[in-house]
Amino acid sequence: MANHIQVQICGGESKEYNDVATIGELRTKMGLAKDQVATIKGEPADETDKLRDYDVVGFAKATAGGR
Repeated sequence: MANHIQVQICGGESKEYNDVATIGELRTKMGLAKDQVATIKGEPADETDKLRDYDVVGFAKATAGGR
């Protein structure tokens, strides 16, 4: 389990989460829908990507055409 995970939803405040293992688990803990694209330290992340202590995670709505 990872601790001290800093999470920010695009346009929102940063929050810290503890005791989460993967992006999917974090998404569930936060109650986020699958239309939010995840990143770890600015790199695209999948639901099964494992989190490490002090990772920085971002969530943002997916955009069409990448713009």
